[in-house]
Amino acid sequence: MKNNHILLSIIFLLFLLTGCNTDNDRVSNPPPDAPVEEETNKLKTADRNLFAFTSFDLEVEYENHRSFEIKYDNEIDGMEVELEDDRTNKSQSGDEAFDQIEPIFQTFTFDSSTPKDEVIAEVLEAFDLDTNYQKFELDVDFSDGSEKDYNNYS
Repeated sequence: MKNNHILLSIIFLLFLLTGCNTDNDRVSNPPPDAPVEEETNKLKTADRNLFAFTSFDLEVEYENHRSFEIKYDNEIDGMEVELEDDRTNKSQSGDEAFDQIEPIFQTFTFDSSTPKDEVIAEVLEAFDLDTNYQKFELDVDFSDGSEKDYNNYS
């Protein structure tokens, strides 16, 4: 009788352990039309071109060590945005910075064939920057693959 009780207990434990080992959440071969989850640790909409450029790196320096800087990169692996304005002691990054520059970027009309002076004037006006700068450096990677540097020093 005691042996029957032990045997029944062992059989019950085996069924219990077998039942606990099922992995019903895992799909070994997902259907071809199944949606794919993508892990993103960078900003939104990094996989499409929002503007005529994929990279915009601006640095404008004024006297008394004041500067205005924007770094925008929208690459395949994600989007990164930084905004630093020493004139107003504002420093932002990520979504907060993107929300500040997006409406300004949407007003830009220049492309890779626009003359340097027109690009500089448009950028200064769009960001409401003083034209009495000591250094203006802008590096742009356009969506067509071309890269342009717009530099001016006073």
